[in-house]
Amino acid sequence: MTILIDHREAKNRKLVTAFQSHPGIHLERVTLKTGDFLVDNQLLMERKTLTDFALSIKDGRLFRQAARLTAVKQNTAIILEGTSRELKKIGMKREALQGALICLSLKFHLPVLRSMSPEETAWLIIVAAGQYTTVKRSTKYQLPRTAPAKRMNTLHHQLYILQGLPDIGPIKAQSLLKNFGSLKAFFSAGPSEFKKVDGIGNMTAEKIWNIINSTR
Repeated sequence: MTILIDHREAKNRKLVTAFQSHPGIHLERVTLKTGDFLVDNQLLMERKTLTDFALSIKDGRLFRQAARLTAVKQNTAIILEGTSRELKKIGMKREALQGALICLSLKFHLPVLRSMSPEETAWLIIVAAGQYTTVKRSTKYQLPRTAPAKRMNTLHHQLYILQGLPDIGPIKAQSLLKNFGSLKAFFSAGPSEFKKVDGIGNMTAEKIWNIINSTR
């Protein structure tokens, strides 16, 4: 099995060592335009830690990356790596994270695999690739191609994320997005700017600020 690993991921020694501990794995360091791991030119995987996952939701990278993944010819998946302890440090409401996962699964048709550590990530990639090859070779199954990406409904995704914040429903989410114009601008703002939006009072503004800037 030949696994092309992006040069940025190759800096993770635990991950590289985990791959090398499995016999029959040829690991090759390259620069991938999309994804982090390409297995036998058939399966493309994107690895995200929970912290990076949350940050990519805030700055909008997640859905741009998802669109690129669904546009390639290979079958694709995302590996979300981390523990509940790390999740508590992120400072993002659970509903916002779940909303992003729903979008990835239902809107982009991207499987999301969960891993606890770099070692488990390496194992998941190898096992997933092995199962993919086995099913593909079987005459009993016709493996479906990952559905092509539809035009990304950016507005819908942005509103979904904002509704995961405390005391923010559909109407307030629309007001926030209309006022700030983008998630990046919103997450860069402070309580005084939040309060300028209709329906956002002092208490709600402080709650949002605390969620965005929480470190534990």
